[in-house]
Amino acid sequence: MQQDQDSQRNLVLAIALSIGVLLGWQFLYAGPRQAAQQEQTRIGEAQKQQTKPGVPGSGTPGVATPPGTVTPSATPTVQPTLTRAAALAERPQIPIETALVKGSINLRGALVDDLVLTKYREQLDPSSPAVVLLSPATSPQPYFAEFGWLVPQGSTVVVPGSDTVWTAQSKASLTPQAPAVLTYDNGQGLLFRRTISIDDSYMFTVKDEVDNKSGKDATLVPYGRLYRFGTPKVEGWAILHEGVIGWIGEERLQEFAYADLTKEGDKLAKTGKPNEYTKLFKPATGGWLGFTDKYWSAVLVPPQDKVFDSQFATIGKTAGRNEIFYTNFQLAPQTVVSGATGVSESRLFGGAKQPAIVDGYRDSLGIKGFDLMVDWGMFHWFT
Repeated sequence: MQQDQDSQRNLVLAIALSIGVLLGWQFLYAGPRQAAQQEQTRIGEAQKQQTKPGVPGSGTPGVATPPGTVTPSATPTVQPTLTRAAALAERPQIPIETALVKGSINLRGALVDDLVLTKYREQLDPSSPAVVLLSPATSPQPYFAEFGWLVPQGSTVVVPGSDTVWTAQSKASLTPQAPAVLTYDNGQGLLFRRTISIDDSYMFTVKDEVDNKSGKDATLVPYGRLYRFGTPKVEGWAILHEGVIGWIGEERLQEFAYADLTKEGDKLAKTGKPNEYTKLFKPATGGWLGFTDKYWSAVLVPPQDKVFDSQFATIGKTAGRNEIFYTNFQLAPQTVVSGATGVSESRLFGGAKQPAIVDGYRDSLGIKGFDLMVDWGMFHWFT
């Protein structure tokens, strides 16, 4: 009996020591080495690929940039002085109602900028407020998604922007059974139609269509973008990534901490350049990009069978405004001939990182690397 107890004790001790060695290796060697390698890579690529992204509110609305660069369309320059409730109350909207989320679509810009995860609470107390994921641009912590069309340099075609008020075909709520259909007439013979749908979990589908009745061809560039204003609170664990994240085609998993992006911007500012850092990626097919917190994520999902340009970026602090982080994808231009309809369809995930749900999207929608949104670190193969 004593021999059996000694054997069991030795087995438990051996397992504990093995785990200790693995964790020690991750914290003391693998983690710091990987961070140093990523730092050197970022510095080198920043020197080679640095471009200047447009500051929201100061760029030319809806203008596409040449291949290899991606510039945001104009977004209202905001001074987030309203409470979240006041920011929501001042805008035209369509409610979102599902079993897992509630919120609204902002008809000004057709933005997804109000999303609450109703099954999760800020604290363990079940009476504490539900987790807020996305919020409007005029709220204290703006965090929102936009989709749309850009036009080539020199084009006179008017496209809807972040200040455009769309017309809703129905004021009913967006539910898994009923999509929201929005329209905008540019007055030049182009009718823009956006159909936003949501499934039973956390995936939005955004289908953009353009009916061209202008009598001439129109070249348009589909894009998607996620903005996050201010640096959110992070746990700071070496084995858990919180920040900007994405799977970018052959470049595979890309992770950047908020501090790393702002650090690169600060380096530029010291040389007299604008405090605006951009990490550009090679044109890719397949993937996703966005932001991840400890338990939740908001990410853009471009069409998995089309080539897209993409970037992670930050714009430094200015008077009255914190830094801005954004992720962006831009598809190839479409020429919509007169009498035809241009179509682009993308997705937005906004919700809890439940492995079963995330893995299900990877498999059912064919989203490459989507399961890596959940950070298992070096134990991914085991978990």
